[in-house]
Amino acid sequence: MAETVSVGGHLSVVQRVRLADGRDVVVKMREPQERLVACTAAQRHLWLAGFPCPEPLAGPHPLGPYAANAEAAVEPDGVQPVLDAGAFAGLLAELIRLGPEAQAVPTLEPPPPWAWWRHDAGAVWPPPDNRDAGLNAHPETAWLDDLGTRIRRRLHDAVRGLEPAKKASLDGLDRLDRAEAAERSRRAGLR
Repeated sequence: MAETVSVGGHLSVVQRVRLADGRDVVVKMREPQERLVACTAAQRHLWLAGFPCPEPLAGPHPLGPYAANAEAAVEPDGVQPVLDAGAFAGLLAELIRLGPEAQAVPTLEPPPPWAWWRHDAGAVWPPPDNRDAGLNAHPETAWLDDLGTRIRRRLHDAVRGLEPAKKASLDGLDRLDRAEAAERSRRAGLR
């Protein structure tokens, strides 16, 4: 490594470094979790399929108390931020279309809290991962708790009746046929 270009992060430490050969690389260091292997495998699959994401270069590998990944730094080159819901939906559809089959990657468990709708914490919201008190500790968010409760109920209703193997793997949408998931979501009013 020739120099550190920038450092940042929230739930992980992110460093942009310039290698001796002039390439810029982003190194991400975070709490080690088994799902990071699957995330990297999925990202590599998407990158190889042409999805607009950084190329994974290495990792995850142990680095002190962290797991570290390296990926090619991507320059925005005039790319404008996506602010339109339709554009987000289109990009999500492309990600799902190009994504690997669940059997092709290791486990995605445990899901990160912001995607853990089937948690068993005994409250509306999963435990936070980046602060002492989560959404469950805020009484002024009653409207949000009501919304979260209704959404979780709809999600649970949407998966009721699935085969046990599909139900057990739904947290990462792994092993669930994408067409079947879309149809069940449509029938449950989620699309």
